[in-house]
Amino acid sequence: MSNYEAKSHYKDEQVAQDYNAQYRSPLGLSNFRARLVGWGETRAFQKILRSVPANGSVLDVACGTGRYSKLLLDHGYTVTGIDISEHMLYYAREITKDYSNLRGFQVGDAANLPFDNNQFDGISCIRLYQRIPAEHRQIMLREVKRVARHWAILFFGMSSTWLNIRQALRQKIISGRPNNPNAITIAEMKNELEKAQLTLQDSTWVFPGLASGMIIRVSSDG
Repeated sequence: MSNYEAKSHYKDEQVAQDYNAQYRSPLGLSNFRARLVGWGETRAFQKILRSVPANGSVLDVACGTGRYSKLLLDHGYTVTGIDISEHMLYYAREITKDYSNLRGFQVGDAANLPFDNNQFDGISCIRLYQRIPAEHRQIMLREVKRVARHWAILFFGMSSTWLNIRQALRQKIISGRPNNPNAITIAEMKNELEKAQLTLQDSTWVFPGLASGMIIRVSSDG
């Protein structure tokens, strides 16, 4: 099984508590940016979601505390969630416990999905790949291809001259863990998708020019 820094980081119980709180605690200066970025990501995700077939079965990879699992459930999809952290899944189960179209959550690694080939109509994976080194990310993308019958909605942290300058300035102002340590260019992203036999169909920036996040839709058919 692949090893990468994010695996151990997100297994920590305090990390799960803090991650959940920044989106659900009373709004304050400490979580204003997280709420704003989260709103932009959700808006971009819903825009891309409109371009895939309604209903169907979806695997939410690296589902964390269940924000996107819940959104998919609200849109009528049958959802299974998987995450490396049992502590994260505690919160995911809490916010989705009343949904009849939830098939459950389980602990697992995005680089070694415990599911059969073509088991799900689609896959979502939001806010993982920007923290994963290229060699591990390539394994994860091949798992997307293996498990998804038709489509996947994926999040990447992007790199460009302007975004790199912006990131460097942000790190000087706000110390702490980098939020986009494995950013890639559009050309690099396309190359990784091609190697995994995934076809890029659509993309949208979370906040064009202001944030590095991009949400894409790929086809896994063929």
